[in-house]
This record gives sequence, C-alpha cells and structure tokens, in this order.
Amino acid sequence: MRILFVLFLLTPLSFVSAATDLAPILDSQTITVIRVDLNHLDVPKIMAFLNEECKEIIPQLEPNKAVAGQILLAAQGGITYAAATVQSVVTSLLNNGKANEFFLILDKKAIDERVYPFFIAVPATMNKPKAEVDAIRKLLLQNQCPVTFHRYGFVVGIPAVPGYADKDEISDFVRTRFAGPSREKRPEFAEALDSTSGAMIQFVVGDWSVFDQEMENFSEEIPEGMPPEIKTNWELSRKVQKLLWKKMKFFKGTLDINKPEFKVEIWMNDEVAARELYGALEEIRKLFSRFMASEEDHLFLAYWYLDVFNKALTARVSEKSITVSIDATKYKALKKELIQTILYLERNRGVPAKRTVI
Repeated sequence: MRILFVLFLLTPLSFVSAATDLAPILDSQTITVIRVDLNHLDVPKIMAFLNEECKEIIPQLEPNKAVAGQILLAAQGGITYAAATVQSVVTSLLNNGKANEFFLILDKKAIDERVYPFFIAVPATMNKPKAEVDAIRKLLLQNQCPVTFHRYGFVVGIPAVPGYADKDEISDFVRTRFAGPSREKRPEFAEALDSTSGAMIQFVVGDWSVFDQEMENFSEEIPEGMPPEIKTNWELSRKVQKLLWKKMKFFKGTLDINKPEFKVEIWMNDEVAARELYGALEEIRKLFSRFMASEEDHLFLAYWYLDVFNKALTARVSEKSITVSIDATKYKALKKELIQTILYLERNRGVPAKRTVI
C-alpha cells in the first residue's frame, strides 16, 4: 500500500477523456474519484523536478554546508527509491496488465464504518485475457490489497489499512457493496472527468446533496461570545457550506508539475449560485487577510504564510463555475515566502516580521 500511496502522491496525471464507464462501481456513498492515466506518467520527469526543488530549498534552510549536503543526499536517495518503485508498478500495469489507467475511489460508508478508506479500480473488460487480469491482481496483492476481484469491467483491489478492518471483515463488507452493479446514478463524475484534458493530476468530488442527512446535523447556532469579525467569518463559512451542499454539481482539481500549475474548479447548478459562492469566498479571503494584518505576535507567523498563499490565489467566476488557480510565477513566489517564513520562525522568535504581499 505504501507504493500505491507514493504513486498517488507523485503521479502527474494527464487526461484525454474518461472514456471508462464508472457507473457500475459508483453509488450514493461515493465521495471522490481520482483518475491516473498511466500512458502520461513520466516518473523520471517528476523525480527530476523533486530533486531540483530539494537542491534549491535545502541549502537555504540549512546554512551548514556539510549538514545540508547530508540532508540533500538523504532526500534525493528517498526520491530515487520511490521513483524506482513507482516506475516498476507503472511498467507492470502497462506491460503485463495492459492497463492504461486506474482509479482511486473514496467510499463514505466504508470510511464511516472503518472498513477501508478507498478502493482501487483498474478497468478490465470481462473478456480481458486471464493472464492480464491475474497480473493486475498480483500487483495489487503485492501492494497490501488483500481483497481483489474482477467484476463489472474492473479489477478491484481493497487495501488493508492499520486501524481499519481486517481481510475477513473487508470481504464481508464488499459482498454487499459489490453484490451487483450500482443502480444509483452519479453522472457528475463522468462529466467532470470528461471535461478536462492535459492535466497531470485530477480529482473529482461529487454532488454533496446525496449526504443530506449528515449535512442536516451541522449546528446552525452561532457560538456565544464571538468577536464581530469572527462571527462574520463563521456566518460566511456556513453560507459557503450550504451553497456547496445544496447547489454544487461537482468540484474538481488538477495539478501539472510541468508548468507548475494548480487549479480548482467548482461547478454549481446555476449562475446565481456560482456568483453567491464566489462572493462569499472572496469576503472570507478579505476577512482573513485583515485579521492577519492586525496580528503582530510571532505565534501567528505560521498563519502568515497561509495569508500569503491566500493572496497568491487567482480566483474568477464564469457562468456556472468558479476557478481558483496558482500559476508558475505565483508558485515561485510562494516557495520563496515559505522559506523566509521557516527561517524567521527558527531565527527570530518573538520579533514581529515584515509582511510581504505577493
């Protein structure tokens, strides 16, 4: 499972079209779908990117050249090991399993009952050669997915996670969960996956209205004794939560290490809801920045970086969607600001810092 987590964290996903029909394995408990396109996974390129970041950042954080060199050597060794491990998994899926993609799917009921946090689904038509299916199942078993099966056009692997259920409990749960193909429609996932191309990583959060009962349980009462600015922020946060719950179609994010660029898109059911959500989010951002500007205590310096991150976000609303992104220029500025913040925390505790605005 460690390899699968590393693969998830390091994967630069590229999307052409989510042609695979996920409907048979998605239901009303599906929270998030993450798709990995193996044909566009360039592990050496990711390794080179991470190595260059380490070479730039570590010497700035550690003035002792000898110590910095040791840290850099250890970091690059870890990256090399992880990359080699991930590359072997990718190669095996592509060559032996003849798989072009896989999906990580978060399941709310399984999480709530602490059975498993997600399952892995590799597309495999029912007429796929047995040798290829066996190769995929073997790879999943080798990576701590003790429960695997071939059903509804997928090889499914379910990981055993410390603190969650054991193999027998997982098996009992999935007998019901996968007893038949799902008839609970979640079309927003296909729409979100099909609407993006050329990204390195993509994840989709589906319609929250399917969790009405859970969302109704959130308290509406405003805690007593709140300062006015905190109360306003609380009220705005509740408004955002309700809009996402009642009006969100889907939420999707993409990451492209090549640029680098991070982008989030929130698609609402109508333009009015999109504008309301955008307005509330912008007010929260402004309140946060004003609050941070009023604080001088060094204990707030860690949050200072969050404020810088907040200001670096570029947000815009267009028809039914809101897009928030950080481009390459902002990424470099954020990286510089993070280094300065860490150095300040280490060297100047108790001394108010000069604030930087990107």
